[in-house]
Amino acid sequence: MDHIDADWKENAAKSAQLLKDVGTPEDMIYNTLTSDAAGKFTPEEARYGVEQLK
Repeated sequence: MDHIDADWKENAAKSAQLLKDVGTPEDMIYNTLTSDAAGKFTPEEARYGVEQLK
């Protein structure tokens, strides 16, 4: 396996939706996505994820 391209923005969007689906308040989703303990997404990736919430 030489190289794997991950779509981190899409992964952040999926994670944000999962967090919303299990009842995480929307105002806490960004912090969860960027936290060292949970998401570890970049701020840009986390913003994208939150923007994609349905």
